[in-house]
Amino acid sequence: MMISRKEGFTLLELIMVMIIMGITLAVAIPKFAGKSSVELQVVARQVQSDIRYTQELAMSKHSKSSIAFTSGGKDYSITCSNFSKTKYMPKDAKAEFDSDSTALTFKFNSLGEPIVGAGKKLRLSVGEEYIDIVVETITGRAIIQ
Repeated sequence: MMISRKEGFTLLELIMVMIIMGITLAVAIPKFAGKSSVELQVVARQVQSDIRYTQELAMSKHSKSSIAFTSGGKDYSITCSNFSKTKYMPKDAKAEFDSDSTALTFKFNSLGEPIVGAGKKLRLSVGEEYIDIVVETITGRAIIQ
């Protein structure tokens, strides 16, 4: 005599599906949750690199150069004698600073020494997260804090 089987899933099948879904979510969620943090690190390193580039540009051209940020701005400009370039940040990133002015400029002389903006804090933010960049007073080195 054959026992008829009712249609549906067994308890074991349901448990296996739940385990597989749990593992998948455990792997996928951290990748999406930390996106703004990774993007912020990338933006900070790019800006740090551009500040260093501006300093090296001043030394190689034997003239003053500057990099200027506007508060809440999505772009910044690098200028040196007859050279000017505007760079854009990713869509969610913005620059902020503590001063009362609407712009923050770091200027370097022909020796690469900072003559304007040294010691001031540039805050880069993506969403609720932020990173500060400070240009050292004597060396002009940009430091991510």
